[in-house]
Amino acid sequence: MGAECTSCGQELAGESTEYNDDVYCADCWENNFSLCEDCDEVVPNDDLEYVAGRSVAVCSGCTEQYGSCINCNESYHENNLEEHNGESYCEDCHNNAHDDEKVIKDYEYKPVPVFSPTPNPSTAEHLYLGIELEIEVVISADRNEIAEEVQRLQGRVYCKKDGSLDKGFEIVSHPATLGYHLSDMRWAEILAYLREQDCSSHNTTTCGLHIHINRDYLTIQEQIKLAIFIHTQAKNITKIARRDSSYAKYKDGIEKLSDEEKISNGDRYEALNFQNRSTVEFRMFRGTLNAETFFATLEFVDSVVEFVKTASTADLASDIPEAWRKYIGYLSGKDYQYLNAYLTKKELL
Repeated sequence: MGAECTSCGQELAGESTEYNDDVYCADCWENNFSLCEDCDEVVPNDDLEYVAGRSVAVCSGCTEQYGSCINCNESYHENNLEEHNGESYCEDCHNNAHDDEKVIKDYEYKPVPVFSPTPNPSTAEHLYLGIELEIEVVISADRNEIAEEVQRLQGRVYCKKDGSLDKGFEIVSHPATLGYHLSDMRWAEILAYLREQDCSSHNTTTCGLHIHINRDYLTIQEQIKLAIFIHTQAKNITKIARRDSSYAKYKDGIEKLSDEEKISNGDRYEALNFQNRSTVEFRMFRGTLNAETFFATLEFVDSVVEFVKTASTADLASDIPEAWRKYIGYLSGKDYQYLNAYLTKKELL
């Protein structure tokens, strides 16, 4: 007589599965074992527990990772609970109870912008860059603690939630000139600190680096020229941006870039987002915690904006390869040290 199923005692004639030195027939295996919905380990059904108030069945080991919100008494995984004065709160209750104390603001948070240096007489006199750097935090880390230290290092940034991130947040700067970002914003220290905390940005599928410029620095025609250059140079810019994302799509065809209405077509998920009233947003860049890459990206945005102010529409639209060569020629003699090193590395000079 052959081997028998540990559960039903029937002789094993077909497919069977071993578990802890026991052997089960296909029917008994299907009826008596299930996946833990947290760790995906197969365990006996008797070892699964439903989390209180939730239709989630987890193994005994994973059950220990759940707790309840002190305010609403609902059960949550520990990654979705916020600590405050030694008590655990779900995200909603924590936001409602401690809104004024939050280090990481809600996504809708938009303070009055503080420009550096102070505009004189108006923002249109200078090109200002506003940074949005998305980062992910390791599960074991306290993201509020990390955000607090980032803001201690530089008071002209604030941190916000972003629904596209797993367990991270975005670092948002108040608008500043390129020179101010390079010399006064302490970005190198912030990025070094984030790396020390095992945060990530480049090596994720979720993080981007978005850069806003003040729209009033460009005339309508200059905005059209900017759109023409960015969208027609997608092949080169994708190398600089380090990603090709559905959240930052490029347009095909010059005819789609011929006037203000066409470049502002209601879709914010384009390489250039014209949907904001006061800014144009460069959305194409992958996130980074590398200071040289970060500064090269800022210099790229600054240089492209200044370049299109000097170029004609015909220069940008009639011969695409020549337009890139003219941009590279424009950089010659300009003080974009990080960008020039980066373009050399990418073989784009």
